[in-house]
Amino acid sequence: MQCVTPSVSHYTAASVFLKCAMFADRQFQAIVRSPDSIRWKMYTERKQQEIRDLEEQINKINQSQRKDDLEALGKQRMHAQALLTLDTERNAKHNEAKKLFLQQAISMYSTCLSSSDDFDDDAHIRLVSLWFSNFEVVDLEECIVHSIERIPSRKFVFLARQLSARLSKPVSQSKLSQSQLALQNLFLRMCQEHPFHSVHVLFPLRSLVSAGGDSDGPRRHSLR
Repeated sequence: MQCVTPSVSHYTAASVFLKCAMFADRQFQAIVRSPDSIRWKMYTERKQQEIRDLEEQINKINQSQRKDDLEALGKQRMHAQALLTLDTERNAKHNEAKKLFLQQAISMYSTCLSSSDDFDDDAHIRLVSLWFSNFEVVDLEECIVHSIERIPSRKFVFLARQLSARLSKPVSQSKLSQSQLALQNLFLRMCQEHPFHSVHVLFPLRSLVSAGGDSDGPRRHSLR
């Protein structure tokens, strides 16, 4: 007799995805609030300035007359360079962990929303909050594009006004970011699939653009 393993329910799978997302979210927030990043950045800037000062002193020394001073400054520079390398590596690991947890949280919230409707009360709010608070982060753009594309547009209708507030067109014909393109594509899906719940929020933006033209500031908001 063939043994048949019961499939995991959509609710169970989605609940696991949500727990993973919330864990990654908490880790990301903890890293953001940690004073380590500020401290290592300060250490790095301080050591860089110290190395520049030492190099300036070394260049001013006449090697034939003050050889001992030159050797002492050289040793100080090597020590400062070693500390700078260490602080730079620590800061890089810190930033890498922050990036990975952010991407993991976004991806898991997206997977949760695309696999079940049981957590639509807050998972989409958590995702959009993370997305908008890191809207200009380049390292997040590829993850955002894939994450938003797989979520049904109906799950964002509740946030239509908040989403429309981020719509914009390029300034001075500059290229739109991937996050902005993902947002515009999402809103286009919402308008096509749920026009009665989405299109109406665009009319105030249209009037602002008509009144303000292409001037800078909030009046630049428009549909793509």
